[in-house]
Amino acid sequence: AGKEVVSLPGFGPMLVPGPAGFELGSNWILNPSYLPIFLFERFAALDPAGPWQQIVLGIPRLLAQSSPHGYVMDWVEYVPGDGFYPMPKPSDANQNGPNATGPGGSYDAIRVYLWAGMIDPHDPFRDLILQSVPTISGYLANHDAPPEMVSDQGIPGEQDGPVGFSAAVLPYLRAYPDSSRAVARQMIRLSAQKDATSGLYGKDTAYYDQNLALFATGFLDARFRFGPGGELNVEWKRR
Repeated sequence: AGKEVVSLPGFGPMLVPGPAGFELGSNWILNPSYLPIFLFERFAALDPAGPWQQIVLGIPRLLAQSSPHGYVMDWVEYVPGDGFYPMPKPSDANQNGPNATGPGGSYDAIRVYLWAGMIDPHDPFRDLILQSVPTISGYLANHDAPPEMVSDQGIPGEQDGPVGFSAAVLPYLRAYPDSSRAVARQMIRLSAQKDATSGLYGKDTAYYDQNLALFATGFLDARFRFGPGGELNVEWKRR
């Protein structure tokens, strides 16, 4: 905690992505996908003297302020006295070549939808989190797959995200009422891209897709849950 929790001026303590390299002058670089709120709730229960409860209180505010148009961003910059703004991936920030990307939501942001959908229904912060990032639920009511990229202006790209994205949004979609059609679309896509022999997903069976699918389907199958205090409850302990 001493190296990776910083006090953001005018905001409070927050976890940064690593012990060094995430201070940009007087500003700070953060990654919302690194902040599953139930983990910090559990840390707060086990270490009440630590900064964890303050971080819990800050996560919904960070997410709301850093998600323009209701879409999660991959990387954000905190400007003291001004707030959070989408930024390019730190390694791309000083590049102008063909591989550089601008600010937006893609392969990091998709993890926020995954953990947001796993928050216990009785968790007092669940609704605040879901209210911060509602837009993709509406998008998926009319589209067959999540977009691979959403711009910092809230404009979804034309390219569909890989099959792991469909898996990742399933717990999130199920947290919304009247989302049965959107859930069905993603389930159909997931089933269509599952290899019956290997059990793997996607044509190229990418490692990241398998991880997203593993956590999403494990949650949907009730193999694990996070309680209202962040505690992990696993299905095999009840046998």
